[in-house]
Amino acid sequence: MTYASPQEVGFCPHFDTFNWPVPHDRQRITVEGHVISFDPSKPIYVTRGLTGRCTSVFTASTRDDVTGRDRTCVLKLSYQPSRRIISEIDHYRLLAEKGIEGVPEILCAQKLSSLGDGPRGALMKCLPHYVFGPIRYLEAIVMADKYKPITSIDINKDTKLFFRIFLSIVETHHRAYVEAGILHRDIHTNNLMWGIEDGRPVGVLIDWDFASGPVSHPPEDPQQSAFTLNVAFLAVDLLQKECSSRFYRHDLESFFWVLWSIIISKVGIVDLDKFAMVSRWEQGNVGHRKFSKFAFLDRGQHDVLETLQMSKQTSLSHAGVTECLSALGDMISRGQNVLERRTQKTNVETADGHIVYTNFVAALKRAVE
Repeated sequence: MTYASPQEVGFCPHFDTFNWPVPHDRQRITVEGHVISFDPSKPIYVTRGLTGRCTSVFTASTRDDVTGRDRTCVLKLSYQPSRRIISEIDHYRLLAEKGIEGVPEILCAQKLSSLGDGPRGALMKCLPHYVFGPIRYLEAIVMADKYKPITSIDINKDTKLFFRIFLSIVETHHRAYVEAGILHRDIHTNNLMWGIEDGRPVGVLIDWDFASGPVSHPPEDPQQSAFTLNVAFLAVDLLQKECSSRFYRHDLESFFWVLWSIIISKVGIVDLDKFAMVSRWEQGNVGHRKFSKFAFLDRGQHDVLETLQMSKQTSLSHAGVTECLSALGDMISRGQNVLERRTQKTNVETADGHIVYTNFVAALKRAVE
């Protein structure tokens, strides 16, 4: 079931707007008075969550209030637990209030009534005796721009552009944490985007659905403090069965694993050391994943670095890039080794000062100088 597609289990996770209790036809939904047109059969992205949020993202259009013309936008629909204290909409509004750049501009957003239609309703009809957990409502978020994934940048040719975008996203993430008290907690290749604004490339961090904060609004579900669906990019010390506190350094380490996964997948190295295979980071139980990540830190990353340094096919072979990757690897490795041997005096929030923002950014800047 874990790896089956929705079609293989006989379930189509698309929203059907036909019976929604809002002004509708099969391609329209009204959000805060704005009529949003979209094709529900052609999502950009759909999560494979049979009983969860069933998040779906669509290219959409709406009438511009100033010009009176249609403009392209992005519509995100998801079922949210009704017990949520603060939602993704609230996070976006606070980020905008604090003037945090590098996050999507929200045109409109609304928390709609609890619905039985869509993928959740379809599954409820198929399994009438199954307990589906908390009551949910439909959340609609309309974003002003459609961005491109960071993986669309040719990292082998446009290496400095890639690292500039990556660095700007790390900086956005830090500003959100320091100035708005919000920790993203879901750093993943799908959530790192980029685009052109005012003629210059900019990085954008999207999907603040699993974010926590500010301090006055802690996560209502303790399990969300550690785990999301993106297990491949979790920090090593989060790979355990028990729920643990979530720190800023955990997101920093997730950036590290995302960066390496993109490099390994894009650079086209053959005969990779088995401990440099990204697929091992999400296979097996948490113990296997933890072992694979430690093996990458101890051995796998060095194998890839040596291959990059000898390659003439990619700009990733430049000294600044390999120095950056080596410094980041040393930082994460030392920090996790400290945590493995932790005592009561260990500063677990920063891994005794090894995994911190200043060191992480300093390493990244080597790749763009």
